[in-house]
Amino acid sequence: MLAIIRLSHALAVLHRWKKQAVEVARIDGVAICELPGLRGPVAAGAWDPVVFVPESWHAWHADHKRIVLAHELAHHTRRDPLWRLLAELACAVHWHHPLAYWMKRRFIMQCEYACDALVLGKGIDPKAYATVLCDFASQCSPSPLASAMAETKSLESRVRRMLKPPGSLSARALTLLALLGILTACSLSMIGRKHPKSADIPAAEVELRWSANPFPTEP
Repeated sequence: MLAIIRLSHALAVLHRWKKQAVEVARIDGVAICELPGLRGPVAAGAWDPVVFVPESWHAWHADHKRIVLAHELAHHTRRDPLWRLLAELACAVHWHHPLAYWMKRRFIMQCEYACDALVLGKGIDPKAYATVLCDFASQCSPSPLASAMAETKSLESRVRRMLKPPGSLSARALTLLALLGILTACSLSMIGRKHPKSADIPAAEVELRWSANPFPTEP
């Protein structure tokens, strides 16, 4: 019940934001709205996509606007607000299971990684992108159903990831893995079927084997 109340409150907050905000643009069906008192850009709306921006939106540098819109629109392209709502509902149903909350946090982190990759894939300089993220760093998302552009908890890992992407396996490592696989396959093929112990053979069968004539053609 507490989780449902929390979600209901979050939906009410988003509804109030939409009433207070002023739409300044619309891109690919996503409304760009200025919201008084907002510190950084936020993507929200599972069915009615919207990107909330601060009132200082018009004073931003053109490159900052382009980076912010690329990131927030990437959330809507991936339908992250809808998936985040489903994740919150899953935690509400499995409120007693700590793994559900852990999976939700990991899911939110992976969403940010995916959006960062989409932004960088458009040719935006990683250093410039990291600078914008640090400028909009916030302690947490203003709503459990909204995605803030830069949360302090995930900011460091995201900046490290974009400035130094995780490298792929080297040729030496791939060769080593292939050799280990071959050795494992050879070892498994050499393992024969376990022979039954004499204790496992019934006494009647043992007696029958001993009494059998090894040369049946001889009298």
